[in-house]
Amino acid sequence: MYSLNENMQVFEEILKELQNITLELKLLREELNRIYNRSNETVTSASQELNARDDNKYEEQNSLAVYDWLISRNIVVKNYHEQDSTDKIIDELALFIGERFKNVFRLHELIRKNLSTGDTFALNLSSSSQTEVGDSTNLCNKLYSYAFLSSYRYTKSSKTIYASVQRNGKVINFFTGGWFERYVYQKISDLLIKNKRSLHI
Repeated sequence: MYSLNENMQVFEEILKELQNITLELKLLREELNRIYNRSNETVTSASQELNARDDNKYEEQNSLAVYDWLISRNIVVKNYHEQDSTDKIIDELALFIGERFKNVFRLHELIRKNLSTGDTFALNLSSSSQTEVGDSTNLCNKLYSYAFLSSYRYTKSSKTIYASVQRNGKVINFFTGGWFERYVYQKISDLLIKNKRSLHI
């Protein structure tokens, strides 16, 4: 059993880290918003295996617990994410990118650079490691199957990826920082679960 002081200390450390991340993301978004136009379209719905209502309720309860905890410390929450049917897919992609960022960094940069136009881009991986090639093509397959990419093909002989990004509000938000926010949230949740601590104090 953890004492209230121990719980408070953990949450204060998490809060400091979240404040640092929030500031960095705010600066990043301000810069990117000057470059990219935001669209109000929604991501093409990816309907597979998204019937786990119990998981959604658990996630919603945890989100509200975090919201209440921040409010209790006089932190103004301007808006917060509400769960929808695409969350599991987006969380899966965010986790994939976050855990393999070193290998998918070049692909991620090309995607971001082409968000404003949606033009087809090419990424030559002939001088890359097998791990980078595998992770980059695997990510493209996932992005294409979930309609984040409007086109994708990989030429094995030249080890080149050809793809174009879906110019859509949620897709743009995802690649301009949304994926990182979701990755951080999942890692913090995992840390709390690993240490057998609830998001409730």
